[in-house]
Amino acid sequence: MQERGLVAALTDDPVLRGADDRGADDRGADDRGADDRGADDRGVDDRGVDDRGVDQVVPARGWRLRVLSLAVAGVVVAVDQVSKSLALRDLRTHSVHLFGSIYLRLQLNTGVAFSLFAGFGSWIIVGAIVLVCILLATTHWVRSKVGAVAVGLVLGGALGNLADRLFRDNHGAVIDFIYTRYWPTFNVADACIVVGVVMLILASWRRPAAT
Repeated sequence: MQERGLVAALTDDPVLRGADDRGADDRGADDRGADDRGADDRGVDDRGVDDRGVDQVVPARGWRLRVLSLAVAGVVVAVDQVSKSLALRDLRTHSVHLFGSIYLRLQLNTGVAFSLFAGFGSWIIVGAIVLVCILLATTHWVRSKVGAVAVGLVLGGALGNLADRLFRDNHGAVIDFIYTRYWPTFNVADACIVVGVVMLILASWRRPAAT
């Protein structure tokens, strides 16, 4: 091809010059094709890196949310048990008026939250253990901070009341001490369970709107 181009230049033959130009065009097309294939390969490599990055971020976020749920549950159990120990120590002989219709008054509850289903102690313990197992499994599927905190509140409340039934010498009863005239006596664990359930309901309502 180089010889033919040299001959075309020396002889000024238009036929030979045209053939040489077409060869140059073909080489340019080949070079552009190679560049395009290289760009495609780089695009594939970049997408692969991005996908791997996403795969690494999702498990990390899920792990942090599980830790958040367990941390909230731990705080709830600690506050609940300390408050119950103080109630047993200070409220055995008298009640304390806080404000309005709110009193601190010791009561042993053999039922569930807010003194419901009293007298079903053994079944309540079994149900509480099942609930705790379900909540522990639920922490693996939490995908938002609100959901993580809500699950932690419910889990901590369930564990707090279960600890009363299993480890305190109250014949399977839960220690309640927050009394109002218009609501059954309850404790910190009961309040956290209610708040957690409300948060879960609100989070489930907001999720479709967000998507």
